[in-house]
Amino acid sequence: HDAERLQRVAEQARDEAERAHRRTARLQALTAALAETRTVDDVAAVVVAQAVEATGASTGMLALLDAGAEEATIVRQTGLGPVIPTQYQRFPLSSPGTTARCLRTGEPQWVESREALLAEHPEIAPYIEDLQLEAVATVPLVVDDAVVGAMAFTFAEPHAFPVIERELFLAVGRQTAQALERARLIDA
Repeated sequence: HDAERLQRVAEQARDEAERAHRRTARLQALTAALAETRTVDDVAAVVVAQAVEATGASTGMLALLDAGAEEATIVRQTGLGPVIPTQYQRFPLSSPGTTARCLRTGEPQWVESREALLAEHPEIAPYIEDLQLEAVATVPLVVDDAVVGAMAFTFAEPHAFPVIERELFLAVGRQTAQALERARLIDA
């Protein structure tokens, strides 16, 4: 039994090392792709596509605060279908949901199950059901201590967000914010 247990522990360690290597490779690829971006739209396209792939999310969305900071605009999304981006391309920060909360508070949102999502945001239950959301990760995009936007990723199955994965999302958020600021400076 000890040999079997040691073998399982060794396999788990190998699996975790392989996952860590894949996360690092994905983050490096995203960093390289973001370095090539020159516009806000380029940044949004790279981040949404690559972060969805890197995290295994079902959907991805990037929203930026509007000039008055009372509303936000979805600038890029994938997997949400036509309803959400059409009806809610612009939304007030007072809206329910993890993205609006993240934009208001500047705090990441980690909701690991549909039950928790429904408990926290019962007013958006129809969308949770329609999109078959089971988990959500939303991270703020911060430039010079000011929230400028947020990225949200949903999962079709309950999803735990261990510390190392949260750190990956937060690192992507920091890199995205830097790339957005660079694109705005280039545009100016």
